Amino acid sequence: MQALFCYRISKKANLAYNTETKEPSECYMSFSMKDDNDNIVDVPEDFYHKHHATSIRQLAKMGGMEEEWFEPISIEEYNENMEESEE
Repeated sequence: MQALFCYRISKKANLAYNTETKEPSECYMSFSMKDDNDNIVDVPEDFYHKHHATSIRQLAKMGGMEEEWFEPISIEEYNENMEESEE
């Protein structure tokens, strides 16, 4: 399983807004683990799921946000929302 971790961040974080209404909006982020050649590494499935959930604490702390504002999501959901945002 590729070590690519995706998250939905609540509109409560005030990181994004609707360009039409100017109201806060949820946003999405991802990060990956890469090797020295900049390739995303494969990790065991149990490691992936554990790291996907436990990374929230560090992400929230680095951004000065609440942990409950982060929700782990699939790469498919992340990609769908990134495609919508490009339209």
